Amino acid sequence: MLDTHYGIRRDSDNFKIGNSNVTVGNMSNITIRGKQIKGTEDLWKILTRKNIDYDYIEKNELQKYKTIVEITNAHLEVYKAGNNIPTSGGIKFTNVIAKLFPEAKVATRLKWVTY
Repeated sequence: MLDTHYGIRRDSDNFKIGNSNVTVGNMSNITIRGKQIKGTEDLWKILTRKNIDYDYIEKNELQKYKTIVEITNAHLEVYKAGNNIPTSGGIKFTNVIAKLFPEAKVATRLKWVTY
């Protein structure tokens, strides 16, 4: 399943992550806001999939992903700096986002309880 929330998505004729346009070069490298990041198989898995086995992703690839998320605010509500990280309960939030940003403000969603 594709991840269009924390990962890359198509917006009209552009690709975006968070609040930023993304350019993909012919060697699968990614450019975001003038910063070029080497595209690897693991990084592309993280950028495109919701459900992968994160135990087999190298730490340096997770660090690259964290850099991308920070640059683009992809982990924040409405992709805006200073906003909370919305909890989704999804596997990518639980296995990646929450672990990459353990100190961050997390917006909790209240659930109505029926008695």
